[in-house]
Formats: sequence, C-alpha cells, structure tokens
Amino acid sequence: MIGMQTGHAGQGFSEALPVPFGGGSGLTDHLSLQQLLASLCAFLTMDSASIYYVSHGTRRVIVSYLSQRSFCSYPENSQSNPFETLERVIAPDIDAKPRLRKALRRITSSIETDNWNSLVRLVIPAGQGERFAVLVTGTKTRKPLSRPEIRYLDQIQEGIGRVCLGLLPLLRRFRGRPGFPLTLEEVAHIVRGAGSAMGMRDDKLRMLAASPDVEGLCGQKITNLLGRDLKFTIGSFADSMAVLARHAIETGFTTPSFEVAIPVPGTRRVAHVELSLSPAYLIGRKLPVFVAHYQKPRRLDGKNIRNPPSGFDDGAIVDFLFDTLPRHRCIRNRGDISYITIRSWSLPIKTHQIKAFAAIKRHAFDAAAARIAKEIHGEVERFAGFDGFSAIIPVPGGHSDPRSTFSVAVARALSQLAGLPLINAFDHQQLTGTSHPKANAQRPAMNLNTRINRPVILIDDVATSGRHIEECVNLLRGDCKTVLAIAWIGGNLTAAKAQ
Repeated sequence: MIGMQTGHAGQGFSEALPVPFGGGSGLTDHLSLQQLLASLCAFLTMDSASIYYVSHGTRRVIVSYLSQRSFCSYPENSQSNPFETLERVIAPDIDAKPRLRKALRRITSSIETDNWNSLVRLVIPAGQGERFAVLVTGTKTRKPLSRPEIRYLDQIQEGIGRVCLGLLPLLRRFRGRPGFPLTLEEVAHIVRGAGSAMGMRDDKLRMLAASPDVEGLCGQKITNLLGRDLKFTIGSFADSMAVLARHAIETGFTTPSFEVAIPVPGTRRVAHVELSLSPAYLIGRKLPVFVAHYQKPRRLDGKNIRNPPSGFDDGAIVDFLFDTLPRHRCIRNRGDISYITIRSWSLPIKTHQIKAFAAIKRHAFDAAAARIAKEIHGEVERFAGFDGFSAIIPVPGGHSDPRSTFSVAVARALSQLAGLPLINAFDHQQLTGTSHPKANAQRPAMNLNTRINRPVILIDDVATSGRHIEECVNLLRGDCKTVLAIAWIGGNLTAAKAQ
C-alpha cells in the first residue's frame, strides 16, 4: 500500500554554522539552485520544483524549476501550512488521500500547480524564525522511495541547503520588503505582466523580456525582439538611449525621465521613457529596465502663458526664456541619428520666444551662454556624466561671425564647467541671409577638419529640424563610435503640457 513517509529534516545541519557561497557569485549560486532542482525532479521523476524562503510569518519563492511562479509573499500559518515546521513529507500518491490533497493544495497555491498527484517537501533550518522549504510536485504517482533513494535525497538536500544558507544575508536585507524582486525570473515576471510598455535588457542592452504593449512601440512581435539590441528595436533612437543606459549601469542611478518624439504619418506620438535599474541581487548584477508610457498629443491651450517683457532688459529677457521655455527632456531623431533636447518652444508664444532668443544673442551673449551651459551641464551630469567623454564639439554656425556663434559660446562655457577640451572640429561657413531651415537646406556641405576616435559631446543651441546635428554626427561617426548630441531647444510644446 502506498502511503506517506514523514520524518524530521536537519541531520547534519547546524543553525549557527556559517555556510559560505562556495566561492561563487550570486549568479553562480542561483544557477546552482536551478541545476539542483532540475536534478531533484529528474531523480524523483516529478515535474516541477520551487524553493521558498520562510521568515517570521511570510514565505516567498526565491528560485523554481519548470513551475509557474507567483512572486508575492504569502502568510505562513497553520491554515497555509498543514505540516510541522521541520517536517519532511514524501507523498508519492496523494490521490488516495483526499484530506491530504486538500491540505497540500493550500501550501502549493502560490506556485499555481494543478493536477498534481505526488509531492515532496524538504526543509532546511536557517535561524530563529527562518527556514527554506523545497517543494517538488508531479502530475503522476510514483513508487515509494527506497532507502538508497532516501540517502541520495539527503545528499541533494544538503547541497541545496549549503547554497541557500549562503544567500541568507541578501534575503535578510529585504525582509521588510516582501514584494521586492530578487531574481531574474521575478523581474521578467513583473515586466511581462506590466500594464504599460515595459522591456528588460541585459548589460549588453539586449532584450530579455517585454510586456505586450512593447509590440506597439516597436512594431514587431515580442518573439522577434528577444535577444535583439537597441538598434533593432528602437532604430535611430538607439544612439542616445545607449549612452543613458550605459551611464545608469556604471553608476547604479536611475536616469531622469525622457520624452521620445515618435514620428507617425499625419500626427506625432509621444512616449515617456524612464530607464531604471532592477536590483536582481541573486543573479549577481543589476539589470536595466526600460519603462515607456504613451501619451496622446494634447490640444493647444493659450491660457496662463507669460507675456514677454518690453524693452531690452538683458536679465529680464533671459529670465523670460528660462521661465517660458518648458524644461522638457526629449530624445528626437532625424534620419539614422538621435539627439537630446533640454527645452522646447511653447507654441502659443513661440514667436515672442524666438525674438527674445535673438535679443539675448545681441545683448546678453556671454551671460546667456554661461547660464545655458550651466543647465546643460547639470542635465548631462544626471543622465550621462562626463567621465566617458573626451571633448566638447560645437555645431558650427553659418550666419554669425565665428567669434559670435552662440552654439560655440555655449560649448565653450560647457567645456570649462566639465573640464573637457573644446574642439572646433568643423570649418566655419560664412553664409548670408537668414538661418531659416529652408535657407539652410541650400548651404554647402560641412567639412570635418579634425578626426576624433573617442566619445564626444556635440552641442547646439537650437535644433529646428535637426539637419545640422544629423550632418555633424554622420561626419564624426567615421572615426567616433559614440556621439552624444544635445541641443538646448528643440521641437514645440503645447500650452497644456507646458502648464
């Protein structure tokens, strides 16, 4: 007759015994647990297995093999756990025991396992109020274990125990945050079930997991995106996004949120993007997670827009621009390149802002350039840092004297703040007429006079169409793989969004 074998685990273990990682990293330990669970399932000819960490009344999955995990914490009490604290349970056939099936359904509810007919429970003591529980379930019944099989089961339990006890310092750190993701599987589980567009990438920026809404962002099935790099998934926006991602990985800090302007025929779609790092500590490294929220364009609303000051009070005009140009980080693209803008024109008063901008270049040139450079410096420090760059390069002007080109003045002030050399890598082209985009389209091609093979920051004051930045980036790309292009002003912003 097939029955249930019980007994107390813990032989060979000591609650005070310090068990090290065995020289491995968190990733090695996590993989070791998965391999041990795979071996356990194969040995028992059962289907799936999970390891719980139980601490002071709550339990949660820390690793599993071939089971559907739910990574929330569950209360640990007599209702959810019908067994003694250190009780080992070997139930090769629970179909003949309805009362046992009912009791076991409560303890296995968190791994969402249905139609199971066999179960093994192993327990590893960890400390006062703490333990690890290993649950193995199978859809088929099996024969009772022989004595040699039980001895082999003891060896597997000991191996699992050594690795689990080595993870205790990490698990205890987040004891008060039971829903905090600790493993790669947990992060992927959260990402796949997100209600908004969310994607997870590894430290090489390859897609590991994505929510269904990402298909709308990239225009491709998720199965086609997995394992792909930024260039494949977001095209020309990859240049700027890669710089932000690498800085976040190196520093461990979440980047400020950005708006990505996605050109769509007949309209303009906007995605708000935030790059954050998911602390998946048990896998040995942190993973960057991209979060994008879509927002439809808003209608213009001319209320509460400040009027420009009269006369030519230098300070008042500069203040007017800083007060009315919305601070609006945005990643934009033109052709095969992308660039970042810090502020945008406000459509209802754009004409006044353009006149004020022209006025400060005539009447408050150095003061305005210094103030703009200070703002750009603060933004770059937050989302990219300067340590990985070798120089500041200005976009060349054409309708101003080289000494009075505003982009050069801003770049010069920025280079002083950042402690990086200023390189005028492009020849100045003296042009006549206005700087309107239609007139710029007729100007001769730019000439690169200095080749640079190290990462650089390209600076422009205003990017109307992005044509100048596109030409500069494409010329620099011949030798330089990383060009972070930044313009202080770019694009338009509705009054409603400005408010």
